Amino acid sequence: MPSKMKKSEINLSEVREDYLETILRLAKDGAPVRLVDIAKEHGVSKATVSDALAWLGAEGYIDYEKYRPVTLTPLGREIAKRTFEKHKLLLRFLGETLGIPPKEAEIAACRMEHAIGSKIAVKLAELMEAIGDEFGSNSKAGSAPASKKGKAVRGLSKKTAGSSVKKGRGRA
Repeated sequence: MPSKMKKSEINLSEVREDYLETILRLAKDGAPVRLVDIAKEHGVSKATVSDALAWLGAEGYIDYEKYRPVTLTPLGREIAKRTFEKHKLLLRFLGETLGIPPKEAEIAACRMEHAIGSKIAVKLAELMEAIGDEFGSNSKAGSAPASKKGKAVRGLSKKTAGSSVKKGRGRA
């Protein structure tokens, strides 16, 4: 690992990030997280989960002992929260803003959350805020400040969720 990067900035595999995110979700309300719960959630064997948890524990992302509940370390919690927040943002963008059907949006968000970095997620959130997230709302067309954001989004505020946009000079 390069010395200038913090461990929290290192990309884990999608599967390992998914395990951390699952532990975070299962642990809400202080519930103990058991290996069997994680295996059930992911549809894999307990042995598969045990191997993944052993690695995550050895790397400092979780506290894990066989036959004991699993807990996130501060580092693991930070990564799990960041992944979960990107998932929620992408799900909202895909579903509400682009009008993608819920099941398809969920699958895509699950894949995309691992591919985009935090900077891109922040820029996406800023874009959604700048255009008033108008695509996913029933607000009056044209009320978002899209025209101030450049050619890439000019004219898009007049489209409704799920409609297509013709390529051109910023006009739909």
